[in-house]
Amino acid sequence: MGKASNRRHESDKKAAREYTAHDETFKRKEKEPHQECPIYVAALTAIVMVLFAMWAKDSGLFHSSLEGRVAFPVRLFFCIMFQTTFQGLFSTLLLEPARAIARHLPGAPRGEKTASMWCGPSAKELVSHDPSLPWPHEASLSTLPAEWQALPSKATPQPYFLNHVRGDVRIKAAGMRLGMAVGSVVAIALNCWLLDERPLHAVGLTLDWGFSMDLLKGLATGTLLVLWMGAVEWGLGWIKFLGAMEVFAPGENFWLNLLWDFVFHCAVTVNEELPLRGWFLFNVADACIAYFGMTQGAALLVSCMLQSVIFSMMHIASPGASTLGLINLIIGGTAAALNVALSGSLAFGLAWHLGWNFTMGNLLGLSTSGIPISATLLSFAPHPQKAHLHGGTFGPEQSWLAPVSYVLGCLMLFAFYGTERYPSVMLSAT
Repeated sequence: MGKASNRRHESDKKAAREYTAHDETFKRKEKEPHQECPIYVAALTAIVMVLFAMWAKDSGLFHSSLEGRVAFPVRLFFCIMFQTTFQGLFSTLLLEPARAIARHLPGAPRGEKTASMWCGPSAKELVSHDPSLPWPHEASLSTLPAEWQALPSKATPQPYFLNHVRGDVRIKAAGMRLGMAVGSVVAIALNCWLLDERPLHAVGLTLDWGFSMDLLKGLATGTLLVLWMGAVEWGLGWIKFLGAMEVFAPGENFWLNLLWDFVFHCAVTVNEELPLRGWFLFNVADACIAYFGMTQGAALLVSCMLQSVIFSMMHIASPGASTLGLINLIIGGTAAALNVALSGSLAFGLAWHLGWNFTMGNLLGLSTSGIPISATLLSFAPHPQKAHLHGGTFGPEQSWLAPVSYVLGCLMLFAFYGTERYPSVMLSAT
């Protein structure tokens, strides 16, 4: 009992340090200027990268006789550069209309200084939590048992861990993420057509009737898994129900805020699944077969392990992330790769990812890897003293429920598809 108490105490002190630092960061970011990033620079960089890729292919200097195309290390370099360039370009392009809409949203601050046209996001537009939004509301707080009630303080300005922002901030984040998703699609398409010499459907975007059916199965799987996690947390007393259809800033519209959050999660899903479980998974496996003579199964295993580690490291700076949370994401990344291997396309994994994130963050109001929300269908308060169980700021993905859910999801995946589609996965990528 003593050791468990010490672990909880250390967890609470860590949460206090995180939130104190976060509050100070928010106040500092409010005063920081916007990042100037001329759109023409991004556009010119994109054109130069495309021309460079065309030259790399046509020159023959980087051709691999083992692969029969431009060598994998060169293609990986261009994939990273295309991702960086086109994500930045389209993110800036779509941020501007999002800013224009944000100024006219219900409850949006009036008279606020606006950014110059076609520049990068300000530090405030990138904030992950607004400590000026009190939560739970006073009426909801009074319904909690005495041991659950915790008021903001200098040590713990957000004792219930969840990250909340205004709807006008959320729509800008959605616009930027949507731009990044468009940039990812463009980048992967260019890589496929210019360097990989294969069609886009070779990385799992088949876009046929079967793709649509797989989307429905994946959406149901991701949604049901998170509903199960929420039910377990509620049943074990880790979270308490507060209310329904909640926004966090006065005067904002619930349905509009929910829309921005949904668009954000759709974009995140594409932005993560297509490059990692699409291009990277298949191309690394191809390279392992070509250069090291691996079997298809061994090549996919190596590729799966690499992309899972990368996926986890992508979340290392997420609010509240710990070693346990990152390990859980490695397991989640492995399950996501299995989605592609057994279903034969990206559809199941895309929809699982979307159903998982949106249900966790905006149907149950729980933290999804620390991602902020502006509205939730159901509102639950995590127990202030049980961050070691429910995951704290990072959320359920940092609890023991996450790996169990990943395994359950894989069992559902196997029930849907078995192994009938598996042998065709790599063949379709060649």
